[in-house]
Amino acid sequence: MGLEIVEIRIPPDSKTIGKPIKQIPLPKGIKLALVIPINRKPVIPKPSTVIREGDQIVALTSLELEEELRANLTGI
Repeated sequence: MGLEIVEIRIPPDSKTIGKPIKQIPLPKGIKLALVIPINRKPVIPKPSTVIREGDQIVALTSLELEEELRANLTGI
């Protein structure tokens, strides 16, 4: 099982906006590496990091889990 780096932008209609990462069901075995907010400095995410509209998430995941990860983070 190979790993890949993916980038996911949080859309305006996402159900995850305003939620801390710890409240978002993420697939087991993925790693969120970076959150890049609009007009702010990138941060290494913690469980308490709150997702905001337009955030760009950089994650490490397997190809098999990428679709589930995208669905869970975008909340669509």
